[in-house]
Amino acid sequence: MGRRVRRVAKKASRLRFRRRPACWFAIIVCAIVSVGVVYVWQEVKLISMGYELRRLSLQESDLARSSARYKDEVAKLEAPDRLEAIARKQLGMVRPQSRQLVSVRMEYPVPPPKPDEEPPQPETRGSAEGFIFMARLLD
Repeated sequence: MGRRVRRVAKKASRLRFRRRPACWFAIIVCAIVSVGVVYVWQEVKLISMGYELRRLSLQESDLARSSARYKDEVAKLEAPDRLEAIARKQLGMVRPQSRQLVSVRMEYPVPPPKPDEEPPQPETRGSAEGFIFMARLLD
């Protein structure tokens, strides 16, 4: 009986050996296919990102042109000659006469000193000299 057991064991060993290469072959094929799928997916993503980059580049150039156009339009609308013409014609404004200009000197009150500081000197008081306000004098 011992011989028979040994023969069956040898036969089973041979069968396992024969099954193993098929199993390893399947694992290797699955790994190669997985790597191929990942590579193809990566290439597809790269191509789609290239298209997206091109689309965004074109959009950026369109927006830059629009921005330049709007800046030119703003410059035209804010031109001093145009504003003066609108002020004279549509609003009926005129340039002030020299007697209508008044120079106003404004002095701001000095805040009280903090307990641990020296009081400010009179010459360091803040003032707004040189402000000229246009005022229409009432007759």
